[in-house]
Amino acid sequence: DVNAVHAEEKDRIARRAAELVSDGESVLLDIGTTALRVAQHLHGRSLTVVTSNLAVLEELQNDEQIELIVLGGFVRRSYRSLVGYLTEESLRQIHVDWLFLGTSGVRPDGKVMDSTMIEVPVKRAMINAADRVVLLADGTKFPGHGVARVCEPGELTMVVTEPGADEATRAQLAEAGVQVVLA
Repeated sequence: DVNAVHAEEKDRIARRAAELVSDGESVLLDIGTTALRVAQHLHGRSLTVVTSNLAVLEELQNDEQIELIVLGGFVRRSYRSLVGYLTEESLRQIHVDWLFLGTSGVRPDGKVMDSTMIEVPVKRAMINAADRVVLLADGTKFPGHGVARVCEPGELTMVVTEPGADEATRAQLAEAGVQVVLA
């Protein structure tokens, strides 16, 4: 089952990402299923989690250890995300230790892309609000699709992916000074 294999890869990536965070730190979680998986691995830890991801809100809302901050905004029901001016404005008021960013694809030159224009300003505001930007991308995202440019490879601190991810793209990222971690 392709989806099951896929799920396992995403889970390995998410677990590896969660291991990067130390207790007492702050984490910003982007929309998407991989970020949700990261949230599942943060349970019971003394952290601040900020998100625009409604699935993450549901996952962590009853966890007393986690200080949970939900960004404002317009609800995109199909994506279970918050977007728009209020979301972007909220992000300008905060600063976090870690951002775990999702993507619809990484171009062969290392540029991070997205398929939905409306999410891009939120992702850009997230990047500006974080000390360390970690891209979470399974092998199917290398090289991937999307018409909207989220950021240049040099804006990333790290990419957590898997051994099957396209080697040429990985090399481009490493050349741009991005730490490539294989889960």
